[in-house]
Amino acid sequence: MKIAADRRGRLWLLALGGLAGLGLIWTGLWFFAAQRLSNHLLLSRADGATLARLCGDKQIGGFPFRLRLRCAGFAAPLHVANGQIIAKADEANGEASVFAPNHIVLSLTSPLTFVRANGSSFARMEYDHLSVDLHWSGRQLVDTVATARGVNWTPEAPAALVPFKLQSLEVQLKPVESEAGLALRFDMLGEGLQLPVLNAILRADTPGQLKASGDIRPFPASESEITQGWRVTAENWREKQGTINFETIEFVDGPLQLHVSGPLSLDEAHRLAGRLNIQASGAGPVMARLGLPAQIGQVQGILGALFGAPPKTNSGSDTLALTVTLAQGRISLGPLRLPWALTPLY
Repeated sequence: MKIAADRRGRLWLLALGGLAGLGLIWTGLWFFAAQRLSNHLLLSRADGATLARLCGDKQIGGFPFRLRLRCAGFAAPLHVANGQIIAKADEANGEASVFAPNHIVLSLTSPLTFVRANGSSFARMEYDHLSVDLHWSGRQLVDTVATARGVNWTPEAPAALVPFKLQSLEVQLKPVESEAGLALRFDMLGEGLQLPVLNAILRADTPGQLKASGDIRPFPASESEITQGWRVTAENWREKQGTINFETIEFVDGPLQLHVSGPLSLDEAHRLAGRLNIQASGAGPVMARLGLPAQIGQVQGILGALFGAPPKTNSGSDTLALTVTLAQGRISLGPLRLPWALTPLY
């Protein structure tokens, strides 16, 4: 009996020792994964910032089964033309697996407020849900997917454009190989778009849809350019004959359908340049509200006559196809130069 009891005691000791050893191994694995996640958060973005620096206070917890990031005082600088706009949220939270610290889902739990560098209000964005899915491979961010639901954009300055609402939004950014080298692929889908300005013109409140896809070539920044700031990155990209190629931009709102495609780049003065093909159908009500002929075929006939083309006799056509050219700081519709001027972006 004593021998059996001693044997059971040794087995219990071995079991407890094994559990303690596994606990130590798992603890070491968790801290190693937490350190890897912290290193990924310190990788620089194209403007020299890092995800870790966007947090006023950063904490990684979740031991023992998950990696959880708490980011208090979230503030992301956005560079627009010659100014800087800061997107702020009270708190952002992220979660990752211990076995995949290079893949984190970051969720914002408070509305985003956009302010200028001098502190003045620019816009406010409220939402029911907003998350960003980040996936690294080595030192490279290989996939970014942002999703949002119940978006409500409220401008607080004229430059913030017009208010709008979106039922859902998904944006994906992914580096891909192309014939010109590494490029950045983008795809966007917005459902349930409501624009009060357009709804007033159409006299309808039907939700619209917005799609955009294309790529940026070459990839906007290399590792050697990352810490030099966004203006240096943009200039190096321009000198490499960088191009934003819009495969398609589609906007559908009831009978109105708008399709845009073509490339855009920057000229020597840092202004947009390129040639966009625009095709619109079902825009008769819009033209009528603006005091133009209700049938777009008639509008196209008038434009053709202005451009020296033979007048079109098919007045029943409901499709308008035009080419917009951006060059030397001017905007041209066919050979007709419009009165608006393009300003440098930086």
